[in-house]
Amino acid sequence: MKKERVGGQIACARCGICCEKGGPAFHGCDRPILESGRIALADLYTLRKGEPVFDNVANRLDTAPTDILKIRSVNGVSACLFYQRADRSCGVYADRPLECRVLECWNPEGMAAVYQADRLERKDLISGLPDLWEMVLAHEEVCAYARLSQAVKEKNWETVAYGIRYDFQVRRLMVEKGNMDDRLFDFLFGMPLTVTLQRYGLSPQQIHTMAVGKNS
Repeated sequence: MKKERVGGQIACARCGICCEKGGPAFHGCDRPILESGRIALADLYTLRKGEPVFDNVANRLDTAPTDILKIRSVNGVSACLFYQRADRSCGVYADRPLECRVLECWNPEGMAAVYQADRLERKDLISGLPDLWEMVLAHEEVCAYARLSQAVKEKNWETVAYGIRYDFQVRRLMVEKGNMDDRLFDFLFGMPLTVTLQRYGLSPQQIHTMAVGKNS
């Protein structure tokens, strides 16, 4: 957000730019907000370990060193789900996560100090639910980005295709047999591989071909 001086002090001008750029990531101190349901797990998505991501603080492309749990964006735009554009306010201001509380666009040191510290991970929230956590671990074994990125590099399309189909089938079966809210999937399993594998240079057509079982 743009800064302005109030009584000689620097203060937020509520321009909304930071909120328009996307939701914050969560840290250990934010855990009570999620466990209480004040922000629901269905409002989150996971950047999984090894996933290609843009590091906003370092201003470069990188790979996620751990799980990074973030608030979803509004469909079709990058703005945080809770950003209320009409009056440039936050729908969860009283329960906003750490990154929102320390962010000062005119003074990046505060965010830089906490950005990679004590990041909250999926296991912190659901490892106490053994059946669900086992599903997440099984998905991670097949669909780990370290495994898939190496397979893409080696043009091992069989491994890539299996990962894409596994990712799709897990989501489908959890709706059909588990009656699970599909809004939870991007938290549990990260963004669909049909989307994220495009970051490795695969075209939507290549991914679709592998998804339907016709390996390249």
